[in-house]
Amino acid sequence: MALLAGVLPALVALAAHLVFGDAKHVQESLHEALELTGTCIALAVAMLLLFRTQHETTPPHLLWMVAALVGMGILDGVHAVMPFGAAFAWTRHLTTLIGGLVFAMVWLPLPAVALRRKGPFISLVAAAALALGLSIWRWAEWLPAAWANGDYTFAVLAANAVGGLGCLAASVFFLWRCLRQPQTEDLVFAGQTMLFGVAGLMFGFSHVWAADWWAWHGFRLLAYATVLVAAYDVVVRLYQRIARHAQELEGRVAARTAELQEQRERLRVTLTSIGDAVITCDTQGRVTFLNPVAESLTGWPLAEAQDQPIARVFRLVNEQTCQPAEDMVERVLKDKRIIALANHTALVTRDGREVPIEDSAAPILDDAGNVSGVVIVFHEVAAKRRAQEALRRLAAIVESSDDAIISKTPDGVITTWNPGAEKMFGFTAAEAIGQSVQIVIPAERAQEEAELLARIRRGEPILLYESRRQRKNGQQFDVSVTLSPILNSEGKIIGASKIARDISERKRAEESLRESEARFRTMANSIPQLAWIARPDGYIVWYNQRWHAYTGTTPEQMEGWGWQSVHHPEVLPKVMEAWTGAIRAGHSFDMEFPLRGADGRFRIFLTRVEPLKNAAGQIVNWFGTNTDVQALKQIEEQLRQSEEFNRRIIESSSDCIKVLDLDANLLSMSEGGQRLLEIGDINRYLNRCWIEFWKPEDQPRVRAAVEAARAGGVGWFASCPSHGIFRRRNRPRRKSRSSTRNWKIAFASAPPSLRKPTPICGPNALSPRPSTRRRRNSSPPMFPKTSLMVC
Repeated sequence: MALLAGVLPALVALAAHLVFGDAKHVQESLHEALELTGTCIALAVAMLLLFRTQHETTPPHLLWMVAALVGMGILDGVHAVMPFGAAFAWTRHLTTLIGGLVFAMVWLPLPAVALRRKGPFISLVAAAALALGLSIWRWAEWLPAAWANGDYTFAVLAANAVGGLGCLAASVFFLWRCLRQPQTEDLVFAGQTMLFGVAGLMFGFSHVWAADWWAWHGFRLLAYATVLVAAYDVVVRLYQRIARHAQELEGRVAARTAELQEQRERLRVTLTSIGDAVITCDTQGRVTFLNPVAESLTGWPLAEAQDQPIARVFRLVNEQTCQPAEDMVERVLKDKRIIALANHTALVTRDGREVPIEDSAAPILDDAGNVSGVVIVFHEVAAKRRAQEALRRLAAIVESSDDAIISKTPDGVITTWNPGAEKMFGFTAAEAIGQSVQIVIPAERAQEEAELLARIRRGEPILLYESRRQRKNGQQFDVSVTLSPILNSEGKIIGASKIARDISERKRAEESLRESEARFRTMANSIPQLAWIARPDGYIVWYNQRWHAYTGTTPEQMEGWGWQSVHHPEVLPKVMEAWTGAIRAGHSFDMEFPLRGADGRFRIFLTRVEPLKNAAGQIVNWFGTNTDVQALKQIEEQLRQSEEFNRRIIESSSDCIKVLDLDANLLSMSEGGQRLLEIGDINRYLNRCWIEFWKPEDQPRVRAAVEAARAGGVGWFASCPSHGIFRRRNRPRRKSRSSTRNWKIAFASAPPSLRKPTPICGPNALSPRPSTRRRRNSSPPMFPKTSLMVC
């Protein structure tokens, strides 16, 4: 458009001069047309520069140059189409003068730019002064003639020459800088200023060739061409710079976009992976984001929660009153500050559960400080509360424990000291904390403590280590120590936890127990029975010496269930059945069975096993004895035979043989005696005192005879029983014959051979014989197993 605006008016003027003007005007019109064409080309380039260099990094002198070229092109175009004649002379001269001044302004800023680059100013100032001086001298010489002829072009040409010399001086300066320190930017700028300088000189000295029209205008066209080349170079390089800059901008924008995307992704991953729940909403209270923890706690998936009212997704109530809690989002939007949740706040989940939570809400601010939304960060505190309660319980346990609970650094410096430690060692917490643990270690065990600390530093726990420690007063005592390393969150050992228990009483009890066990073993080895101890499951762990001496076995052979090898194969199944049944039921075991001796012969043993229980009633051991009853069995057999023999004697005797207890109560009477005394029902007289059956005057003698028998001797008396005391049952009442007879009575204690285990007796051969006829009775004699007398 600039080219058409300049060329078309010039062509119209040229056509008018060809038709209506003379040859001189035609030549001048051709000259002006050519000059205007070059100017318009420069104007087009300048316009291109103006539209392509609207950027903050465009050098200021280039923008100034573009503006000057635009102004020069406009003025030169007006000058070219201005009509000839006296009436328009002043307008042509005025436009020429203004155009020349503006054109000179294109070149003058270039030396100023060079000066701003801190170059050697002397050469530039000298060159500019020389060019200005020559131009002024030539201008002063030609000024009268030019003024007389009305030609003011020389002033414009002189200004062009000064600007051209300045540009050349600037190009020399940039070349000199390149020689000292090569820089591509200086080299390019030197070439551009040199081209503009040459063009300026061509314009400035073109008037010298005014006599030769073709040389003059050819010279000016060459100047225009130089300007065009320089402008083209500026445009191309500027375009390249703009392209590079645009590429750099695109790269920076892409990098920034990628960085923002990375930050957004990092933020998303962070919010997704953190342990707290995060919910964001906009200023309208609509949910925009939930992380997975928030989804889990609220029961709302992100896809369903988006654009929902925050009060629906994040509904809060007071735990204690169950009333709705304060609207946090509204308060944050109003106050524009962080708001913490109140205590005892619970989140009502989508399924209606109440989850205790705590944390805060904060406003989301943009770069201008305006609120664009709210972020709520919260977490469940049920586990935290349980942990706090556990810590409180643990602290209470530590404070109330009778054990000494101490923590120390890896070097053995005490950091905590509970009341149990104060009581055990005698040091207060203020006295112990900060001191070395050696204050409670006896001097002879210092190396032992150093070894324990070395193991702790290696991460080795020490369980139930028994040692000795000393109190503040120097008294030493036995302790059981447990040491564990204390780790920080990074797994690094930062100290040790120590629990010490005073085991002095236990040591004394163990010593007493050892002494008691020694006495027990001595006693168990000295008793005549075979003895052994088994675990609750029946596994025998100990036998006394008599067991091994009788069976001829070793402890290794008998351990556990090895005892079965000394049992009779035929009896062993019954023994096993009874023994395992007693173990299951937890009751005593009592059984007789044979055991093989070292000589290979079996003897009968009475085995009795009793459970040993603790205070809780649980069986902790079984204690068993095996008593050799082989001889006792033989004696019992002999006694049985003897009793059988005596019983037959009593049953076959016709004497009245009675058995009384030591209080003279009748226990039994032989059949012959019942017949002799005419007793029909003996039960009427059993368990009655025999002394009462005699006359009162005879009872002292009867009692004396009883006392003699009770004392182990023999008592005698003779008398007649009380009248009518013995008579037949269901007979008419008459005088009993037995009451008219005199009886000789003998009392004696039972024979010692029949006492089992307290003195007992059977019938004796002592038999009082009446002088009258005896009667028969079918009641058998009775032999209770008590201390008895025979009458």
